[in-house]
Amino acid sequence: MLILCFSVMALLVGEPKDAFVERFNYASAEEAEMLKTWVYEHRLNTDIVTALLVAEGVSAEKQQVFQASMSQLLETLRPKAEGKGDKGARQVYKYLHKEVLYTYEPLARFQDLFHMGSAYNCVTSTSLFAVVCTNLKIPVTLYVTPNHVFAAVTNNKDKVLRVEMTDPKKGFDFKTGIKESIKYLKAYKLVSEAEFKQKGERQVYLEFVNQARKISVPHLLAITYYNQAYGHGLQKRYGMGIRTAAKCLLIDQDDAEFKNLLKGMVGQYFGAYDLSQKPLASLREASTTAIRFLKDDPDFLKKVVDSSVFQVYDVHKDKAPREEVLAYLEDLILQLNDFEPIKRNVMRLHQDLIRE
Repeated sequence: MLILCFSVMALLVGEPKDAFVERFNYASAEEAEMLKTWVYEHRLNTDIVTALLVAEGVSAEKQQVFQASMSQLLETLRPKAEGKGDKGARQVYKYLHKEVLYTYEPLARFQDLFHMGSAYNCVTSTSLFAVVCTNLKIPVTLYVTPNHVFAAVTNNKDKVLRVEMTDPKKGFDFKTGIKESIKYLKAYKLVSEAEFKQKGERQVYLEFVNQARKISVPHLLAITYYNQAYGHGLQKRYGMGIRTAAKCLLIDQDDAEFKNLLKGMVGQYFGAYDLSQKPLASLREASTTAIRFLKDDPDFLKKVVDSSVFQVYDVHKDKAPREEVLAYLEDLILQLNDFEPIKRNVMRLHQDLIRE
């Protein structure tokens, strides 16, 4: 009984605030250092180009090749565009579409931009435009909507010029009227026909254009992770999707779109997977990630915790070492301090297992 009381008291003390960040399953040491620096100091420890390449898992050698291409691009554009405001930005836009950006592809990667016939999407092309303009001392602003990213520059009359990098012909100083925007969205398949039918053209226009908000350059890193997580979801790799969506939220834990993506991944994970074929560590990662980032939805969290505890007792209890199961339950308890009814149920099971 003394051992039981001591175990419970130890759980109530809690873990350090950064425990989740420290034990997170990063893809590389470089990514771990990058994301930890952002979480703890709210800054990138490297330039945005390197950060995007790290996020995509690009090796150090290939990063050097990419950076060499970037340096060459900047030196080519410097005489034409440096310090020339919107006129310089127009030169950057034209040159990128002539020499770098070839084919629009929704799931294109940043690392492929300098390949022959390279594909691009709104995130990769806008990221490249922003990096080039910034290096050439051309002020640029970034915007995001629920399903799109674009840039803007200001001319000498203080007029804001929208830059749609996914449109190689009319994207600079893009006209934002509803007819032009709908035609553009359909031509580049930025919104599916099913979504047009479900929401109607006006609602799609409002979401795509009018709901834009400014973002910082580091937010492009979060959007890159978002696209990766979305791709994992399409391939039904929900465990990887959860891990990658968590990286979005390590960068911006308040973003509603990132939270919705994680919630969808977690829901699919528990609803579609045969967890008897999954290690306990995978179950632990899914549930603790949900608790960390989805605390504003206690009803959803209760479903997650109930499902995970059910799996532990009906699937993993006799398959995983007893110490692993206890550690898993302790992990849940430590993270449920703000949810007493849910925590009490888990503590009861934890105590029952100790008594056995």
